[in-house]
Amino acid sequence: MIFTRLLLLCLLAFASVVASAQMAVVSLLALSPPPLTVSIVPITLPTVTYRGTAYARLSAPAGPGGQFVRLSARTTRGISPVVTVRPRVLVPEGQTQALFAISPAPGAVLGNQYVITASILGGSSASESLGFTIPYVESVSVQTLLPDIGPPGYAYGGKTLLATVFLNAPALAPGLVVSVSD
Repeated sequence: MIFTRLLLLCLLAFASVVASAQMAVVSLLALSPPPLTVSIVPITLPTVTYRGTAYARLSAPAGPGGQFVRLSARTTRGISPVVTVRPRVLVPEGQTQALFAISPAPGAVLGNQYVITASILGGSSASESLGFTIPYVESVSVQTLLPDIGPPGYAYGGKTLLATVFLNAPALAPGLVVSVSD
């Protein structure tokens, strides 16, 4: 009888320890952060002669030592290869993103399209479809050099105005000709 009671107490104690261990595991699982995911955020797209830049962005800050993100680029339409990226970029510890360059390959032409892929070893990957930017005039700003020549934007014979042309991307070589008329 005493042995049975002792055995029953041992079983209850064992069940209590097992239940506590299971709750501890569940608590640890609930506290563990979700796996890192990566995305690509384009900033400036390349022209056929100038490089562009983009960010490899993590869903959470990089841990101790930082987080390497693998990069690759491939052509989806047009002449291959179109652009190159470095093989990997390091997101510094505590940061969520790292800037990388997108460089046009020799012989790149407008109309080509490409995909850049960023991936985390043993984790997620993300791809972004991009194309070359075609430079165009975004705006023209005209300022008078002398305050007495009339309302801003109006020129009178023999007077000088200063104009600034803003493009959405660097001009292609050998340059971009902008015609201005009144």
